[in-house]
Amino acid sequence: SLCQAVTGRGVVMRYLLLLLLSLPAHAGELLLHGPSYHFGPTEYNNANYGLGYAFDNNFVLGAYENSINKTSVYAGYCFTVTQRISVLAGAVSGYEIPVAPAVVLSYRVPITERIGLRINLVPFGSGVINLALGVKL
Repeated sequence: SLCQAVTGRGVVMRYLLLLLLSLPAHAGELLLHGPSYHFGPTEYNNANYGLGYAFDNNFVLGAYENSINKTSVYAGYCFTVTQRISVLAGAVSGYEIPVAPAVVLSYRVPITERIGLRINLVPFGSGVINLALGVKL
């Protein structure tokens, strides 16, 4: 769960949470990472809970419990394709190699003016769809 990730294993998660809570209220979008679906082997962890932050300047950072039950930290730049579609290009830790390149396609479904459901697709490896809740601050 998110609480376990923040309090149990996660020194990184605790510091990231402190950083996110100290940001100005108008600085971007808080990302609450949720469940995933892996197209490949069934032994992968589908509970990829974590926190992220998309800054107004399109830089993104965050951390989550990854598919192999380790904490991953990511950072990158988000390219806006349309009002709802974006592509994140960056790097992520916590997998077979210490730091791996990351590309994530994201589709934002507005719920309210400030809140949206993000459907994220990682097209590499076995392929993953992840859900995240984005809250504009």
